[in-house]
Amino acid sequence: MEAEQVAASVNDTLLIKFLINNDRFGVNIANIREIIEIPKITSVPRTPDYFVGIVNLRGEIISVIDIRTRFGLEQKEYDELSRIAILFFKNGYIGMIVDDVNEVVHVASQEIQPTPALLKNIDTKYLKGVVRTLNDETILLLNIEEILDVNEFFSEELEDELVTGSDYGYEQVETEKEEMIQLITFCLQTELYAINIQDADEIIKLREIVPIPQSPDFIRGVISLRGAVIPIVDFHIRFNYDRLVENEDTAIIVVDIGNCEVGFIVDAIAEIIRVPETLISTPPPTLAKSEIDQLYGVIKLDDSDHSKIISYISLNNLFSEEELSLLTEVKDESAESLKSRKEAVKDEAFVVVNFVVGEDTFTIPVEVVIEISRYPELTKVPSAPSFVDGVINLRGDIVFVIDLRARFGFPRKLPDDNTRVVIANIDGIKTGFIVDSVDSVRTIYRSQMEPAPKIITSIENDYIDSVVKLKDGAEMMIMLNLFSLLNSEEKKALVASDLKDAENESESEKTKKDKSKEVK
Repeated sequence: MEAEQVAASVNDTLLIKFLINNDRFGVNIANIREIIEIPKITSVPRTPDYFVGIVNLRGEIISVIDIRTRFGLEQKEYDELSRIAILFFKNGYIGMIVDDVNEVVHVASQEIQPTPALLKNIDTKYLKGVVRTLNDETILLLNIEEILDVNEFFSEELEDELVTGSDYGYEQVETEKEEMIQLITFCLQTELYAINIQDADEIIKLREIVPIPQSPDFIRGVISLRGAVIPIVDFHIRFNYDRLVENEDTAIIVVDIGNCEVGFIVDAIAEIIRVPETLISTPPPTLAKSEIDQLYGVIKLDDSDHSKIISYISLNNLFSEEELSLLTEVKDESAESLKSRKEAVKDEAFVVVNFVVGEDTFTIPVEVVIEISRYPELTKVPSAPSFVDGVINLRGDIVFVIDLRARFGFPRKLPDDNTRVVIANIDGIKTGFIVDSVDSVRTIYRSQMEPAPKIITSIENDYIDSVVKLKDGAEMMIMLNLFSLLNSEEKKALVASDLKDAENESESEKTKKDKSKEVK
């Protein structure tokens, strides 16, 4: 599918994001009827291995497939995070088991890309695009029609039976057409609450909340979401519960109330369900009037295993005009403060050390540098990793030395009077980097720094932190990230070699002491 076609199908809309084998997948929320916990599943004989059986959903028989098996992935036991996504398909519904429902995210057209030709462990025919979000997250868009193409295994008649669930000994319940509402349900302590899914802009995992001094208890603070400032309200305080203790399931539901985007922090997202409006009943009179005013009503669901009582929240009645005004004020003041901080950051000054390797000038922050020395005579160490040129003794400390020319794939050159060794601390290991010359120590500003392009000369991009523009862009320097010059395995090799050298040194000292005792 072309990128434009993919974009058109999910342009500026909401995706349900879920996990399968730790990969993130997305389905347009318009294709989702509801998302439920896994009930008892009745198996069906003589069906493909990915077809796990059927479930009874409030009188409707829904066929269920296991997406892991469909993708040919390793099986795992269902747990408390596993869910069934009930999808609209042809003239009926079909369920798809996923490992976890993660978030509801807003997707803009510019974030959509075509499916790569090759993907690890997944047949690309099951995908219709890739979302690259603004925070550099990758979401694979599922091609539901291809995943649910049971024509591969069934006749057309049997396919219709599997989709509509009109067989296998169950009597389909005939009901008149009723107005249905789709709800996002979530947990506050042991209770279930819901809001209309049309009121939700996004659902995101908990992120850092910046507290606002002297704000009411129910306002936890603000977050930044794609450059926008969102006030965060603690539903626990709002509904008279104890303050929330955050964990990995804690989520934030972003909604729009009175032209002000607000985030509600909740214990966990439970399910996405569709229910008839006739199931909404009046809140019980035992509730306080303020609580009754905040609810449309309560919904009782009787499943085969257990019953659920859900409090259906009326967002329009959740805040008074004064509280809405306060939330808007918090949002505006925080946005202004964030803008001021960003402006201040632009003028932040850095002292850097500039050096030359090959034809290029590089720079690093001065605080990462222990010292800069002339090129000494290197000692070759048999136990040192292959990428280490040798070691030097720096006032009793063993320093591993690496030639940056070799590291960058440049031709080696013999050291001369200008050659220097820049010594830095790399994850606790003193490491020296051979450079052609040290140019200067100078001050640069944040406003002069820009993200590195994809390719700069012949150096791998992982080493590069940013590009520094000088003289209105007429000259440029490359800011290196020394900590990325070595990968994790190479750092481990350095640590292991360092420990071995320390043991040898300790053994040598012990031998000297023993000989000294013998002499005495």
